[in-house]
Amino acid sequence: MKKTLFVLLFVVLGAAHAQAFYFGLSTGSPYVNEDFKAGAHLGVALSPSLELRVSAEGSLRDARPEMASLDVLVPVYYFTTDNVNVRASAAPNTTTHSNLYLGAGVDGYYRQSARRLTDVRRFGVHGVVGAEAMLGRIGLFGELQPGVVAPPNFNNPRGSFRGRFGFNFHF
Repeated sequence: MKKTLFVLLFVVLGAAHAQAFYFGLSTGSPYVNEDFKAGAHLGVALSPSLELRVSAEGSLRDARPEMASLDVLVPVYYFTTDNVNVRASAAPNTTTHSNLYLGAGVDGYYRQSARRLTDVRRFGVHGVVGAEAMLGRIGLFGELQPGVVAPPNFNNPRGSFRGRFGFNFHF
């Protein structure tokens, strides 16, 4: 229930100040040596240079959610089709462009073992380096997310490196 309220609050607050919405699907490996995950995300562009995104991902094999993240993204450069490249503060008023973006986020990961003997819980922080190529309202993106994850008691933290790719539908 709390998760649903959080997502609804995110959408309502974003709608009040949003310039654009997008949602999308993605896949990638959340941590080294783990199965690929599939996920969905909802993003809100609060300005040409600030976006918020909520994501949920789950195992392709088990078809259940395992991970959620909240990201703050900052587009840093736009490449337009008329060969006029602009900084994000002067974003193009078109959907036919590409952009490079940076960001940071937090994530939570929960997985119950196959035999239900142990639960795996981790929390982490990560950076985001990505690119999105737009054609009309559809964008193809790829990003790298280096970070640090740890169990809830924060002992034994370790590095993480995620790769994600997918597509967005912009409104």
